[in-house]
Amino acid sequence: GVQTCALPILEKEKPEVFERLQVLKEMVGEETFKRLVSRIHNINYAAPRILIVANSELHRTNIERELLPAIAKAFEVDNIRVVTQG
Repeated sequence: GVQTCALPILEKEKPEVFERLQVLKEMVGEETFKRLVSRIHNINYAAPRILIVANSELHRTNIERELLPAIAKAFEVDNIRVVTQG
């Protein structure tokens, strides 16, 4: 299917999330950000919790393996859930 990117929508509708994503980008670097973060389907953020909707099982696994500490820092959360859509 078509890969939808949530970032432009997030910038408009959830500026706080978008700001923190910029912090995350600084932390993990352009390459990782492009590969993992820009493909995130949706983010629901209400400190101290964040829910991330990944595009696929593989995407979810990679986020969990590579990004959790950085997400925790960038968003100042201690509860991170990563789920897949569908």
